[in-house]
Amino acid sequence: MPDFRFSKDEEALRERARDVRERAVLPFLRARGLDRPLSRDEVRALFKLTLPLGYPGTVVPRAEGGAGLDHVALGLTIEELVPAVGFLGPHVAARQIAFLGAPEHKRRYLEAMLAAELIGCVA
Repeated sequence: MPDFRFSKDEEALRERARDVRERAVLPFLRARGLDRPLSRDEVRALFKLTLPLGYPGTVVPRAEGGAGLDHVALGLTIEELVPAVGFLGPHVAARQIAFLGAPEHKRRYLEAMLAAELIGCVA
C-alpha cells in the first residue's frame, strides 16, 4: 500500500512557506493596504519575498537556475502561500521556458523571472 505522508523535507518546506507567509508576505500586504490592486513594482516586491522558498523556480532544474524541486514541493509552497497572495501563476511561465524554451528565450527571460524581476504569465 502506498505511503502518502509527506517526507521530513516536504514538511520542513511547508513550515518555511508558512513562515514566509506569516512573517513576510502578510505584513507586506497589510502595510500597503488591501484596498487597491498591487502595482507592478509591488507584485515584483511581493514575489521577491518568496525567493527563499525557491519560488517561482520551484520545479525549474538547478542547471537552469531554479530550485530543482518536484511538483509536490511546488504544491506545498502554493498551498501555504495562496491564502495570502491569491493565485500564484508566475511559476508556470518560468517552468515552460525552462523546459521548452529556446536558448534565446532562456537567456532573455528565465534569469529575470527566477529573480522576480520579470513576472511571467500564460494564457
